[in-house]
Amino acid sequence: MTYLSRTARLGIAAETSDATWTAPTFTIPFEAGTRYRDQIIQLHDTTIRASDVVEDQDLQQGHYSTEWTLNTLGYADWAGFLFRAMVGPDQYTPGVVTTFAAGSNPGAVSVSLAAAPPAGSVLQLGAGATLEYAQAGTPTGTGPYTVPVTGPAGGLLYAHTAGEPAESQAIHLFQQNRPVGPLPVSYSLTTDDGVETLGWPGCILGALTMRVTADDRVSFATTWNGYPPVGEAVFAENESTVQAPSGWGWQITTAGGTSTRGLTLDLTLGRGPLDVVRCAGQQAPLVIVPGPLKTTATYRAIFDTAADLNLYRQALQEPAVWTFGQPLGLGGSAIQVTVTRSGWTDGAVSLDTPYVTAGFKLAGIANTTDSPHSGVAQVRLANFWQQPY
Repeated sequence: MTYLSRTARLGIAAETSDATWTAPTFTIPFEAGTRYRDQIIQLHDTTIRASDVVEDQDLQQGHYSTEWTLNTLGYADWAGFLFRAMVGPDQYTPGVVTTFAAGSNPGAVSVSLAAAPPAGSVLQLGAGATLEYAQAGTPTGTGPYTVPVTGPAGGLLYAHTAGEPAESQAIHLFQQNRPVGPLPVSYSLTTDDGVETLGWPGCILGALTMRVTADDRVSFATTWNGYPPVGEAVFAENESTVQAPSGWGWQITTAGGTSTRGLTLDLTLGRGPLDVVRCAGQQAPLVIVPGPLKTTATYRAIFDTAADLNLYRQALQEPAVWTFGQPLGLGGSAIQVTVTRSGWTDGAVSLDTPYVTAGFKLAGIANTTDSPHSGVAQVRLANFWQQPY
């Protein structure tokens, strides 16, 4: 009997106690390339025992840790787990969670809600087959509130009845806030591959790469280190219903202004290589310690302005802001990564394609804007995850 890898499932949960397995609270929508490896140091006994025929007289297991490579699309609900694990605490601003105060018809250009959402916010309206998204104008009234629908242009797609759910997006801001000493939050991963169910406690995120490829997908590539796995009970599947953003929704803002000329991007936040500390008397690690946050990026763009190239030529340490957004009809979620001081380390123009392109590399520089404690990057995430990560 064999099992299809696409039927396997992978869950995650933040741990309240370091390296103590916690049952999954979210099912990760992982992609091809996801794998784990048991890192067991093998102890060879090569003692010479009156023979030159065999070198290994014995073989025993030494220290044991695990390594994960986890690839996913850029789902906006999953992203918060990664930014909390990599950057720092979630400074959470909840959305307004309310209901329809009165029914509405298809094509409606306003809705009546029991509570007022912020002007300009993205709304999630209804549920199930009539779930849809809209842009809110400025609410009026004292309750119930009349909320103009400024998008989509044709008004609402579906009919809604009084009492149906309505909510605006939550805002999650991740900034570095880790004094020397305390360890970052650790996570438990849990796998059910059809053969066995294993819990992987104490997982620490070492690198997160946000990637836009030539086929216009936004994806996350991550690497983790953790403790040895233990057998656990089967867990319930709870797949995300959120749509992943496409690459054509991304842009970069630099000294040259906002550009949508980008072709490909690798934006990496890293704290590795992680230090897996081993000690006598136990096979599992004593602790897994991340390093300082480092931000690097490589991107290629159609070359029609010298402004970005001058950031390299003139050593201008201007802010760089990457935005990954969804169309309103798919949820309107957005991820924004800000490097307030960007050091441009490479810039090269290429004439070997039909259109002139330029490739750039840059790194984040410490500053007190991205974090009052001095940081190199901050991340703003807008989605419908109505709780802090």
